[in-house]
Amino acid sequence: MPAWSNVWPSNLLDSPVFTISFKTAEDLIEFQKESRATVRVELESSIEDRTSHNVVATLPGESSETIIVSAHHDSVMTPGAVDDASGVSVMLEAAQELSDEELQRTVKFVSLGLKNTVWSGADIMWKGLKGQKCRES
Repeated sequence: MPAWSNVWPSNLLDSPVFTISFKTAEDLIEFQKESRATVRVELESSIEDRTSHNVVATLPGESSETIIVSAHHDSVMTPGAVDDASGVSVMLEAAQELSDEELQRTVKFVSLGLKNTVWSGADIMWKGLKGQKCRES
């Protein structure tokens, strides 16, 4: 797996952050033990404007009280099957199972874009709820 990096705004961290695969880390540790070499990392990065979307589906209930079920459809460091396509698939299955039920409360199913960045789709979603009574559980 290639190294992955993410550049965060300078007010959050004192230095750039990057990760490498567990296997690469093991190889570097072994190399260090064998040769007492110094490991130097050079990181090239760029910032690009991209568009991302939150996807929202609503199952209306008898009351306007709303339950939000969310997962995210962006991924880092994995092909996406673990982070977080598995969560999205469970959310979609729950939506399908509940679609034939008469619900007391409205249920919103939200697939969030850009969950793994500073400019989070979750932040945008929750800011849209500002002023509404919310309870986390």
